[in-house]
Amino acid sequence: MESTDRKDIALNLAKFKKTNANRKRVAIVTQGGEPTIVASWNEAAGEYQIKEYPITLIEKEKIIDTNGAGDSFVGGFLS
Repeated sequence: MESTDRKDIALNLAKFKKTNANRKRVAIVTQGGEPTIVASWNEAAGEYQIKEYPITLIEKEKIIDTNGAGDSFVGGFLS
């Protein structure tokens, strides 16, 4: 990919060919405290779309342990 823009990268990832052509690929890019980017096919519009989901930061004083933070985020985000 020529672009270093994360939205462009997510869009390109979503467009990668899949073995199962019945469902389009969804690409999710997390960026720490920056918004999470989701690139997916919009059936109604007939095109790929990009959505950004803001992240609510937690005060550093309230963070006890970061083990599994990424896995926990992904599980919560996908649900």
